[in-house]
This record gives sequence, structure tokens and C-alpha cells, in this order.
Amino acid sequence: MTRSAAYCSLGSGWPACRALVRTIAPYLRARPLYVFLVVAAVLPLLAAALPAHAADSYLDPLAWTRIDARAPVVNLVVEQRGTRQTQTVGARRLLEGSREIYVRSADFATALRAGRFWQDTLRRLDLDVGGKVFTVTGGSRVVMGGPGESLLPVPVLDHAGDLWLPLDALLRVVGPATGLEVAFDAGTGRVTLGPSDDNVEKVTIETLGHSTAVHLRCRDPLGWSVERPAFDQVTVSLRSGRANAAALSATPAAGFVRAVEARQDADRLVVTLRLGDGAGEHRAYAADGGRDVVVVLAAAAGIMEKDVNLAVARELKQYLERSGELDVVLTRQRDEAMDLDARAEAANAAGGDLFISLHCNSWFDDQARGFETYFLSPASSDWARSVEAAENGASDGGREPGDVEFIVWELVQNRYITRSSQFAEYLQARACRELGSPDRGVRQAGFRVLVGAYMPAVLVELGFLSHADEEMRLDERSYQRQLARTIGDAVLGFARTAATAGAGTEASR
Repeated sequence: MTRSAAYCSLGSGWPACRALVRTIAPYLRARPLYVFLVVAAVLPLLAAALPAHAADSYLDPLAWTRIDARAPVVNLVVEQRGTRQTQTVGARRLLEGSREIYVRSADFATALRAGRFWQDTLRRLDLDVGGKVFTVTGGSRVVMGGPGESLLPVPVLDHAGDLWLPLDALLRVVGPATGLEVAFDAGTGRVTLGPSDDNVEKVTIETLGHSTAVHLRCRDPLGWSVERPAFDQVTVSLRSGRANAAALSATPAAGFVRAVEARQDADRLVVTLRLGDGAGEHRAYAADGGRDVVVVLAAAAGIMEKDVNLAVARELKQYLERSGELDVVLTRQRDEAMDLDARAEAANAAGGDLFISLHCNSWFDDQARGFETYFLSPASSDWARSVEAAENGASDGGREPGDVEFIVWELVQNRYITRSSQFAEYLQARACRELGSPDRGVRQAGFRVLVGAYMPAVLVELGFLSHADEEMRLDERSYQRQLARTIGDAVLGFARTAATAGAGTEASR
């Protein structure tokens, strides 16, 4: 760009300005007294020479105070927490050049159940919210009261005989200062406020050994379910859960969890755990009387529980059928998902005499190890409840039987509970003796997979995938065969004992 072109760009007033400067230059050098006069004379010319920027807000002293009297009404629905009472408030985007929503002070006070004290000459308003007084003035951004002075991003506006307060004053100043939970959903135009009735308090993540445990701390026991819609994602739904979703979403990442995302979905709180590399299988259970919902993420080891279970089941089928004494039906022949109810139903349809459900354990304490056997009954310990919750939620998204449904099926299973417990004891003792595995005992729990079976039924936890040594053994083909042989011998021995007892009974008649 040339020099002359640059001058031209300053506008038509610039030539007159240059002529004036050339005229007074000698006086500037000779008489300093003229400096002020010269500057005073030049400034108006410079102002005329410069392009007009009157629309720039930073040059406009009235910017951010102009009211758009024609701003349309924006209806807000204000909901009181607890009572769920609502009122519709006609808000407006009154400030020119701003998207801030303004609420008339009368509506503001009604929503907060606040007293109003108006000083007309000062255009000042006192709002008494539960004994805490907040003072605002028309045209000012300052809010006096609460913890002290607060500065709003936009001013309070004096319009149509009332003060209009920015919604930000409620969200950032009055709500927090009075202990009220205030939330605004811009998509629906809904404002929720009132004393907090959240019952999900926080999410904490702890790293233990090779596992990561995520705790969802609840004020009261809540119904919950866990799903894994993708391998890098676990979703926990807390029925009737309420929480500050933004606060939960700010939970720092740790372990296998790279992000926590929470959202309120109607009557439930949904917490999504975004998983990073290295996360393997998960288990979920409730502790502390149901107030602590825990999701345990094991390290990915390339060994999947479903693969071990299926491998042992196939070996067990072959072993038993080679004996020529029993027919064996597998509920699944290959790697496929199958509803828990469908598994029991398959056994019923086949007319089974014994139902065995094979599983592998996992725990955040990577020193936990051993073999354990369960039969159907209400869980008798926190550990049993945690395993019950994990197994019930493993494949059906955490759906649990209703109370009536469970009672009905439990009554059905009660016909076989003695035989189930006897076989569980027999299998547990034999397995621990032959496998050299730590004996974790026979336990009781309400496993859904056992609920629907019309026959004696047990659930076997073959070992812990979260324990390094047991994980290696469970992946070995030879150990899988040993497991199958041990369980098979227990089945055959129990069946022969039962047959002998039955024959004795018949003979005694």
C-alpha cells in the first residue's frame, strides 16, 4: 500500500487536518504555550477524519444499558423442588446486544418467596430471601448482600415501572448465597429451585491394585442397574436418583475411568463412565446397606470370563457323557448372549435333574482368590449380596426380579433347596480338596439364573480373574479340564448317592 493510499483511507477530513498542521507547525516549535491549544484544535478534526465507530460498544458509554422495549416475551417455567409446583414467568431479553434473560423483580420475588422493599427515589430494591437481604439498583451491576458485593455481567434494568433482574443474579448470586439449588435448562426454559433434595451425593474413584472401583454415594438406598453398551463405556442408572449432574460430571478421572458424565433423565439419574485403555470386565454391587453402589473395573488381561465359563462347560459335558450315565445340555453352545431367564427355561425344557451355572469371580482386591459355591436363598452376607448383584446384572442390564416374582420362584425352588444345599456342600468340599484352591465356602444368594429352575441348582465361582495366578490357571486348558473333571466327579458321586438312597427307600417299602 502506498503512502497516499494510506492517507486516503483515513477519510475526507484528513486533507484539512494536514493543512492545519502545516500552518501551525512553526508555532509549535517556537511557543510551547500553543501546544494545548493546537491539540485542542486538532482533536475535533482528527475525530472528523477517523472513520465512524459509534456502533462499537466499547466506545459507546451507553452500551449495555439500552433497553429493547420490543423484546418478545420468553416464557420460563419455574419449578419448586420438593413440591414440584410450577409457575410460568414472562421473561424478556431486554438488554440490547445481549442474550441475557431478564425477569421482572416482582416475579423474581415470587419465585424466591422473598419480600420486596422499594426505594423509588434511588431506584433501589431490597429483596429479603429467608432473612438474607440483597440490594440491587437500576442501571447497576452490583448486588449488595449475601457474602458481600457481587458484580453481575450485565446491569439491572429499570423498565416499565419495575426493576428487571438478569437470570444470572438468581443462578450465581442469590441461589448460592441462600443455599438454594438453582438450575436452568436453556433448552426447555425450565428453572428449578429450592432446597436441595439430591439423594446422590458424589462419585469417587479409587485405584486398587490392578482394578478401579467407582463408588456412587447415595443418601438413601436406591434401585440401580448397570449396562455396558460399548466396551469403553459403562452406564449406571439410579432409579429415583437426583443429583447436581454438573458436579458429578466434574469428578476427576482416575484409573480406568477417563471421564464421568451424569445427566438427569426424568425420574432417574444416569451416570456414564467413559473408560480408557486397559479396562477389562466389570462387576457392580451395592454396599453399606445399598447406599454405596460400586462398579469394579478389572484390568483387561485378554481373558474373558465368558470364554473360561464356556470352555469349562464344554469339557464338563464331554466328561459326563463319557461316563455313559448322564445326558448333558448346555444352555449355550457358542459365544452368544443369552438372557438369564432363558437359561433356566432351557434347563426346564430339557427336563433336567440338576442345574449348574458356571462363573468366574472378580474383585478390586487383587489378593482375593478361591473357589465358592452358591445355592438359591436370600443373600446372607454383604459379599454374597455383591456377587448376587454382579451376576444378576451381568447380562440383563441389572434387571432384578420384583418382590412378588422372586417370592413365587423362591417357593418353587424351596422344593429343591435341601438337595441344592447338599450338592453345594458336597461339590465345594471335593473341589477345594482336589484343586488345592482356597475354600471360600458355600454361600446363599438370590441369583436370578437359579430362580427359574425346577430342579436342584447351584452357581459355581471357579476362581478369581482379578488374581494374577488364578487368572493364569483359569486360562490354561489343562486346568479347565481339571475343573471339569472335579465338578463332573462331584456330579456323578452325588447322583450315585442319590440313586442308592432312592433304591434303599424303595426297598424299605
